[in-house]
Amino acid sequence: MPSPSIMPLGASLPGPFRIAARVWLLGFASLRAALFPFIDLIVRLSIGQALLRSALVKLADWDVALTLATHEYPVGFMAPATAALVGLTIELVGGLLLIA
Repeated sequence: MPSPSIMPLGASLPGPFRIAARVWLLGFASLRAALFPFIDLIVRLSIGQALLRSALVKLADWDVALTLATHEYPVGFMAPATAALVGLTIELVGGLLLIA
């Protein structure tokens, strides 16, 4: 008889428990396969909504976006106006691509 560390998982279980474990694992795998697209959709919509909201806030108050790009989140190799515009573009396009 092989040592317990070499035996496959569940090989030491009695017959009914082994069958129950297989049924549970198959049920779990099929449930995961059925729910994954919905979970993926919810995550994509949530992240896309957050990005779009941030972009729309920056569009609504451009002075605050410039202030943030200048003082809070400075990019050393870009002018603050360029950094704010790049950030706005990334948030807007990224949010739309996640939702589309």
